[in-house]
Amino acid sequence: MRVHQTLDMGELAPSGEGLAWDSGRPVFVPFTAAGDRAVVDVPAGEGAAHATLVEVLAPGPARVVPPCPHFGHRPDARCGGCEWLHLTDAAQLGAKERGLAEALRRIGKLPAGSFELRPIVPSPLPLRYRSRAKFHHDRAGRRLVFFRRRSHEAVPVRECHLLELPLDALRAAVGPALAEARLDP
Repeated sequence: MRVHQTLDMGELAPSGEGLAWDSGRPVFVPFTAAGDRAVVDVPAGEGAAHATLVEVLAPGPARVVPPCPHFGHRPDARCGGCEWLHLTDAAQLGAKERGLAEALRRIGKLPAGSFELRPIVPSPLPLRYRSRAKFHHDRAGRRLVFFRRRSHEAVPVRECHLLELPLDALRAAVGPALAEARLDP
């Protein structure tokens, strides 16, 4: 059983999901940002919950309109290729820095304050900066695709806003070429 609840998102978890608390229970919600007030679908049970975003009622200051139509929680979107296009660059960098500090503390067993983190150097390009990607061959669709978040369901994309333009063009051309040549990827 799942229950719709209105929650206020706190910081981002290292996974990129928004973190809210419901009566002491941590609730992780993808596609949310710090400060968002959102309606979420929370599974019943004890312990940490992984909820589904239903609607953002009031956006937090870290939220931006994602440039990609394939991104987000809408049924027609759901590309699993990236998770943070709805966040400002500053919010993304801050979350990555907190995640690194937490990993050093928790996994590296380094006490907080015993190390100095240098600031993360932001990319000069907020989009079109990725020069690597993992694609999947959708034989039926004759294309290279990303998978839907947490699944193996193919999501066709017209373009990927994170890939460098030549790599994105290659992605668009290789799928049909593989199908035409009847080659395995």
